[in-house]
Amino acid sequence: MKYLFALAALVGSAFAQSAFIEAPAPGTDVTPGSNVTVTVWKPDSLTGSTDIAIVLSLQSCVGIAPAGTCDGFDASQDLGTILHYGPFDPEVEPPISLGFHENYTVTIPSSTPKGAAALLLTHLVLVGLGPYPLLDISNITLNVV
Repeated sequence: MKYLFALAALVGSAFAQSAFIEAPAPGTDVTPGSNVTVTVWKPDSLTGSTDIAIVLSLQSCVGIAPAGTCDGFDASQDLGTILHYGPFDPEVEPPISLGFHENYTVTIPSSTPKGAAALLLTHLVLVGLGPYPLLDISNITLNVV
């Protein structure tokens, strides 16, 4: 039983270190060649961590998923076109620390086909006293018009 609790605590602390795309909202219409502000958000946690880097990328789902969706798309296998990569140094969200965020302005490639596209966030963080590396990938679906 104690091993199950330890495993649950480890999984919980790793999840608390994950970052997410807060904006734009899923389903947002974007135009090839336009700039989009991406807000990356990370919840506050009691577990110590050091954020290392993020990668923002865009993968068209046209022809690899059902029309109008990115269902079944495995983001860990193909990041698509890299829009931004570099350090992740989020600021505290005022007025109290519910989490941290950082904004990035990226350009939707002019060659992106119309239809659904996955905006991917790849986040590398060192967790705990060890520390151990955690690589998490999340995504939202945008509509390229």
